[in-house]
Amino acid sequence: MKFASTVIASILLFATQVASSAGSVDGSHETNAGTGFNIRDVSGTTGLQAFVSSYSGGSDAWFDVPASFANPATARWGRKGWEIVAFQVPGGERRGWYLNTGSGFTNLTFFGFSQDIGLTRDGL
Repeated sequence: MKFASTVIASILLFATQVASSAGSVDGSHETNAGTGFNIRDVSGTTGLQAFVSSYSGGSDAWFDVPASFANPATARWGRKGWEIVAFQVPGGERRGWYLNTGSGFTNLTFFGFSQDIGLTRDGL
């Protein structure tokens, strides 16, 4: 019975992830939303990944962080309201913040694990 419950839970999780990635450019981020986060890394941290919670939809997987906001398919997470944004080096350090997207896009710049993030807002 435990095996059957695990299989059902796995199928439901997969279905939820597929449904939540609808409307994204590459299946990883919700890029077509009117609010959310643009995320970049200027710290030079090797292997840096970002996670954005999925309280308002989208994927909550870890993705590599680009060095610029130029490509929405890799830099943009479409979300509404309050979400957790976290950074990690796999197998190493993690750090996160609880942030509100506001009424547009919040440009979030990661400067390093020992520094605060930089925030600017578009569409306010």
